[in-house]
Amino acid sequence: MEQELRGRFQIKLDGKGRLGLPSALHQGSENSSFVITNSQYQGSRCLDVYRADEWEALEARIAQMSSLKREVQAFQRFYIAGGQAVNGDSQGRLLIPKSLREYAGLEDQIVLVGMGKKLEIWNLTEWQKIFDNLATQFEDTLNVIASLDMGAGHA
Repeated sequence: MEQELRGRFQIKLDGKGRLGLPSALHQGSENSSFVITNSQYQGSRCLDVYRADEWEALEARIAQMSSLKREVQAFQRFYIAGGQAVNGDSQGRLLIPKSLREYAGLEDQIVLVGMGKKLEIWNLTEWQKIFDNLATQFEDTLNVIASLDMGAGHA
């Protein structure tokens, strides 16, 4: 079973647009395949990064949906078609394609956010706005999550 992608890391892109994966995420990343695609949350642009096997599983799930539905077509055009394969180098770095860096407004300071099966890559300024908003709403979010988990015996 693959290690879950977790944690939040503020890092710097190098001059070529490469990010060095933090040691917590670096294990096994050299010569590993990833897919990076455009995404957004609450109107703010970011990138999603999947291990190649997770991306293939996502593509397989989408392929099972009706391609006649507008929403499926829109998802394929925006998210699936935006996916670009990248490989980790021997130093655990990933080169973020220029078109995706431009889409997400990535400059030198970025934030990696572990989301379990994927990573998100954020422009630092955009992430700070999103995170501040999440923090402000956290008690309400916690109440909703708690109600979804009723009876499971978890804290």
